[in-house]
Amino acid sequence: MRKPIEILDQLAKENSPPFPTWEEYVKHAPPAVIENLIKKASNIYSKEHSNIIRRDVNHGEQKKS
Repeated sequence: MRKPIEILDQLAKENSPPFPTWEEYVKHAPPAVIENLIKKASNIYSKEHSNIIRRDVNHGEQKKS
């Protein structure tokens, strides 16, 4: 699973114009754009995190693998 900063770095590189890192992106982007990118990264992180949770069929408990 990727760390949140890795996701933010990836999104900064995919943005137009692209930036090499999240830190560089923050220096130049307006606050509203930064907020939207953080929300997008949060959604990606949540989806990746939820994919590692498995349901224990015998006990009905959630366990992280």
